Amino acid sequence: MDDIEKVIGNFAQVRILIIGDLMADKYVWGDGLHLSREAPIHVVSVVEETFSLGGAAHIARNARHLGGDVYLVGLVGYDDAAQSFRRAIANSGIDTGGIFPSSERPTTLKVRIMSTEFNQQLMRIDYESNKPLTKDEKASILKYVTSYINDIDVIVFADYEKGIFNDQTLITTILQLAQKQNVITVIHSKPGHFDMFNHASLIVTNYKNAQEFVNFKTKKPIYNVSEIGSEMITLMKCSALLIVQDDKGIYLFSQESESLFKKSITPEIFDINGVEDAIVSTIAISLAAGATMEEAVELASRAYKVIGSRQGSGVVSTRDLLL
Repeated sequence: MDDIEKVIGNFAQVRILIIGDLMADKYVWGDGLHLSREAPIHVVSVVEETFSLGGAAHIARNARHLGGDVYLVGLVGYDDAAQSFRRAIANSGIDTGGIFPSSERPTTLKVRIMSTEFNQQLMRIDYESNKPLTKDEKASILKYVTSYINDIDVIVFADYEKGIFNDQTLITTILQLAQKQNVITVIHSKPGHFDMFNHASLIVTNYKNAQEFVNFKTKKPIYNVSEIGSEMITLMKCSALLIVQDDKGIYLFSQESESLFKKSITPEIFDINGVEDAIVSTIAISLAAGATMEEAVELASRAYKVIGSRQGSGVVSTRDLLL
């Protein structure tokens, strides 16, 4: 058994807490596409509706599918979507104790109207709010995280700019709790929020977001991924940085080494939906399972290839990573 196989064998012992913006996707499939007499719009007759997890919940589903013991933390509304969301989370084998209802926001839901005849999206309807947390919501989240911090191996901050991480105090408090307990912290965020996650173990982002952040901070155009990574890891004060460039591969930057580690992605990528979520969950659980950073990147690249070669936003399994 090689080192990679040993790491994968340890996945079942990993306890991973994922905090972030909880999202869901609903697909309404219809046929009989025609124009309405009421307005110049399409009409379809509904034949099927499907529901799937998104955002931080999709990262959680990936981590659970890899065998980790997953604790999910975030907010949902008081609505039908919340019930469907909780049911999907429970069916995935994920702890629901950290999912708190909010009267200040709806459950973040993206409804896509799809044509079965043309396999095409016709429209998307979004239910969401990026309001800051209330005092009580923040207190509930901190109480939950604090109660489990001694049992957790890794925390993933999954930030999709839907409101959970509008509060610097919440982020700083959880990061400090993790550092005190030597818990690994993995950040998946957006350029507008990167500054809020300084001193994390690892930042995972894509080339576009990294470039936007670095160019804004340095006030100069930088295009070379090596230069972008070197600037960003200095600005973020993180231990390591992972940049995903869809047509090139995965780049790892580390405070401990001046050399750049690159993992090329050679097979054709058909669908990038869910690829970054799969990378985040795979690298987080791998590091917690004892992988070196390079071994974790190797496993993340395997997840990238598997998810990218499939249609739709799926999940990766340990069997996929062993191939």
